[in-house]
Amino acid sequence: MRRIFPVLVLIVMVIGFVTPTFVMAQTVPADCVKLRADVKIRNTELGADVTYHKGAVIASRAMSQGECPFVPTGVSATPANFSIQTKCSAVAGANKEVLKNQACYTNDFGMIAMLNVIYTATNWLFMIIMLIAVIMIVVGGFTYMTASGDPEKAGKGKAIIVYALIGIAIALFAKVLPSIIRFIMGV
Repeated sequence: MRRIFPVLVLIVMVIGFVTPTFVMAQTVPADCVKLRADVKIRNTELGADVTYHKGAVIASRAMSQGECPFVPTGVSATPANFSIQTKCSAVAGANKEVLKNQACYTNDFGMIAMLNVIYTATNWLFMIIMLIAVIMIVVGGFTYMTASGDPEKAGKGKAIIVYALIGIAIALFAKVLPSIIRFIMGV
């Protein structure tokens, strides 16, 4: 059992380093992104917190037709005939939200794109770790239940469940990580 924990830690670390690579593996220009998660940051132009919803398209500058390969969720257009000509401060308005069917450009693009990647990667990490933890709890419970009074086998089942609970704690930390990063960066 003592061999399983280092292997699980290694798997979690590999997933943690590989998942962002897959998330960021795009063949698109770096000045336009379709959000895969809700991102809330302080808009420098409005001086207020703005929520950019999943599915919105955010760019670093105004873009003419065909420049951005993304179209907001729910918009019936193709990238070839879609352009981004509105600033996010104008789109956000009084609600301080950019909805999933909207597109805009902002000076805060870099921070929005980085937080989008972090949210997406940590969401994937959370799901994968939780799946592994549930499987481990089932295996540990089965091992414990079938111990038939054997203290070594019962101890092995308990240890598997403890390692699964440690995995759940790591997964919960992955969910909190974007908030910690936002706090540290002051956005």
